[in-house]
Amino acid sequence: MKHYHELSQAIATQHWPQSVKLMLTDKVVDEAKLAHNQFAQPLITALQLVRWQRLSSQLAHSPILIAGYSAGESASYAAAGVWSEEDALAISLVRSRLMDQAIASLGPCALAYIEEGQTPGMVDVLAQHGVFGAITLAHGGLIVGGETKGLLAVASHCTQHHMNWRWLPISVPSHTPLMHGVEQPLLDYLATLKLSAPLYPLLAGGVSAVVSSVTELKKAFAYQTCHLLDWHHCLSVIREYRPQVVLEIGPGNALASMVRELDVGIMARSLDEFHSDGAVMDWLGRWC
Repeated sequence: MKHYHELSQAIATQHWPQSVKLMLTDKVVDEAKLAHNQFAQPLITALQLVRWQRLSSQLAHSPILIAGYSAGESASYAAAGVWSEEDALAISLVRSRLMDQAIASLGPCALAYIEEGQTPGMVDVLAQHGVFGAITLAHGGLIVGGETKGLLAVASHCTQHHMNWRWLPISVPSHTPLMHGVEQPLLDYLATLKLSAPLYPLLAGGVSAVVSSVTELKKAFAYQTCHLLDWHHCLSVIREYRPQVVLEIGPGNALASMVRELDVGIMARSLDEFHSDGAVMDWLGRWC
């Protein structure tokens, strides 16, 4: 909720699309509503853009690499100058709408995390129950997605075999074939926008590589909505750039934690871990 209020205050003093402002007009907003895909994607994008606006002008050095995780790519592409902030918000709205439409005819869907999900045996179990790998993580971890009935069967298997399983508060199985109806309409929408080559090296999650071609960036952005996101490899790419510090814009600090686990030599923290922007800049100043 603190992120919602932070965003509300920022947008009240800035020019933002009416569609986003309307999401922030409710006097009482519960966590369940904010978890809905139609709200979560554009609001997270807006929060990331607001934070990047505040911090980017204060940076002593240009970033050596920009990366966005899953839906966070709407904002990361904007931060790299590929599209405008206004377009980033519009893209997040279109993306969320297309994803909701893709599963409208299915039963309830969800995402879950399996700590040992990348084993050959687990691949067979997932296929048996119509569940798909969505995001690969470090140490064999795997986020999986599908219809809830299939996920319940996989959860039962994990319990029987003493495997760690955790439901995630997400009802859209992104990065799985269930989203196949999203890719082409999203590409068609991106084709209507004015895009530019990135100003900084930009990691495209869809291909787990740094990409500079606008055409390839568009393809990678749309591709990752319905194909496995190899975030484990993306983390390796980040490490290859040998950054002194990694700052996660947020919300949350899961990505900073992943970077620290990957390489203890990288100073990685999230904006949410600081009490003020001044504290963030002081920390960055100590390391770069």
